[in-house]
Amino acid sequence: MNARFFLIALPMVATPTLAFAQPAAPGCPPGSWYCVESAEQPAAPAGTPVNPSAAAPKALAPPSEELPTLPGEPPPQNAPPPVYQRAPSQALPPPNPDRPPHYDYRPKPHAWYRRNELGVNVNGQIAFVKTAMVGAPTTMLGLGAALRWRVIPWLAFEGGLNVAAGRDTFSQLRTEISGSVTSLVFFNPEHRVQVYGVGGLTWASASIRNEYTADYAYADYSSHYGYFGGLLGLGLEARITPHLALNGDLRAFIRTRTDEAAAYYPEFYNPSTGRSSNTSAGAYFNMGMTLYF
Repeated sequence: MNARFFLIALPMVATPTLAFAQPAAPGCPPGSWYCVESAEQPAAPAGTPVNPSAAAPKALAPPSEELPTLPGEPPPQNAPPPVYQRAPSQALPPPNPDRPPHYDYRPKPHAWYRRNELGVNVNGQIAFVKTAMVGAPTTMLGLGAALRWRVIPWLAFEGGLNVAAGRDTFSQLRTEISGSVTSLVFFNPEHRVQVYGVGGLTWASASIRNEYTADYAYADYSSHYGYFGGLLGLGLEARITPHLALNGDLRAFIRTRTDEAAAYYPEFYNPSTGRSSNTSAGAYFNMGMTLYF
């Protein structure tokens, strides 16, 4: 047991002995456990000249201008640096006094896109008049003329006069003279083919020639009616030339009688129901041309 204790204690006693046996480094106090020699040099006493060669740091070697190469590749050729030269300045030519001034070019509008046009329209028409009191509608054919004032490209005012004739619901000869004052709104005035809407007021005077009485006895006399109402429609106009256009439109209307006899002698009467009416509605299709000035 004493031999085993001696073997364990021997390294512990030898370690501090070896540490104290090391020679002391300069600048370290005696008995220090760990001391590293300082890299700093002590300052020179005042008044001592300094050696410039010892104080100056060592100059670094300039970098090599040779480019690295891979094994097996030829050594690169060191190209000279590029040389940049300024382009010679060029003097601007003197202004030409005969040169016209700058003009801001704008495309010329189409010849049919004009303001303040005056036009004359002639047309043919077919009209259908219907009431809820009787069955078959009245069909008439007619001719018309109108004076159109196109204030701006998308708006025009028109006054027209029409004459139409045909057989009414009771197969009696009917002749109408009608007039209208309307406004036309063009949705695409910059195009050659233009779509427009129409709306306004209308009035008419009708003459009906009664050829038969209720008991089918022959009687030849005439009745006269007056009407007032409104119309609304949609049309198409195609400019053939700047001054000539073809047009067609469909106009629907509703109207009522305004003559003095309307309250006493209604125009439409249904004997099966006993109902009477002076209001009628219908539509007419216009097809014609307009000459613009």
